[in-house]
Amino acid sequence: MSTYFKLFANCIPVRGYKRSIICDLQLNRFIYIPNEIFAILHENKAKEINYQQLLKKFDDKTQGLKRFVNYFIENNYGFITENPNDFPELDLSWDYPSKITNAIIDLSHNSKYNIHKFLKEINELGTPAIQLRFFNKIKWEEILQLLVYIDKNDFSFESIEIIAPYNPKFKHVFRKLSDYNSMVVSTIIYGSTINKSYFIKENLCHLTYIKNKFENENSCGIISYNTFNVNLFQFCESQSFNTCLNRKLSIDQFGNIKNCPSSSKIFGHIDKINISDVVDSAEFKYLWNIKKNDIKICSICEYRYMCNDCRIFISDEKDILSKPLKCSYNPITSLWEN
Repeated sequence: MSTYFKLFANCIPVRGYKRSIICDLQLNRFIYIPNEIFAILHENKAKEINYQQLLKKFDDKTQGLKRFVNYFIENNYGFITENPNDFPELDLSWDYPSKITNAIIDLSHNSKYNIHKFLKEINELGTPAIQLRFFNKIKWEEILQLLVYIDKNDFSFESIEIIAPYNPKFKHVFRKLSDYNSMVVSTIIYGSTINKSYFIKENLCHLTYIKNKFENENSCGIISYNTFNVNLFQFCESQSFNTCLNRKLSIDQFGNIKNCPSSSKIFGHIDKINISDVVDSAEFKYLWNIKKNDIKICSICEYRYMCNDCRIFISDEKDILSKPLKCSYNPITSLWEN
């Protein structure tokens, strides 16, 4: 009986200009493969060629092909089967049952807007994840008060990430922020004396110290290897939508509603408008639909489905489809240039 080689459905090859990768969406990992191996896997998937015929077809590459197939099998990327049709492909369509999936909330000592109104309205939209970004000079007492306020109200947020300035007087609370609010899953302390990350087992929270300072909203938009995410949610979303701005809502430190706090486009002030009216507008949703395959350079990058895009800081302000300004990776050379 004929046997066939198949990649597991959760292991999906992505072709780049110079090299390709296989994304494992279950174990959240990836490996590099030559474009030649990608082409063989692609043809094998399309035509269901049995393994022996596959080796004959690529006779000049047999030893290399065997080596890769053995590696895939040994490392749980693929398997040999007699019944390839019993293993369908993953459905990569994406949707989510709320209008907004994530919100960024910027606060500083200059913030005078009604934060309670904003929290109430994004909660009514079913927003599961929020990021609270606090700029320098804000008092840690105010941060703790806000966490307690969110905790005591009947909000349905599933996770809270905190980005806040280092203050040695409050070192004792950095590891205990989930005591103030159990939804805190990640805390990033910037302006620290060290670069170090911890996972706090007792409250299932990540704590990260970084030396860099987060001066204002212009400090974001950086694309780097360390920010890549290999998971089913992002991979599926990236097939049709923007991986940064899709279903994102932001409020800057002055109370202006935006796609991203770094954007110059303002859709109104929280004290004067209802958020539901903003997120229903076609103008607000415009950037949601710019996917990686639409963007110059990104469309030939092997990392495109694990990368968080940026449409605010772009290399050509006149071309919305130009490369992210703060990405130094060149897929043509497969090198990080900075």
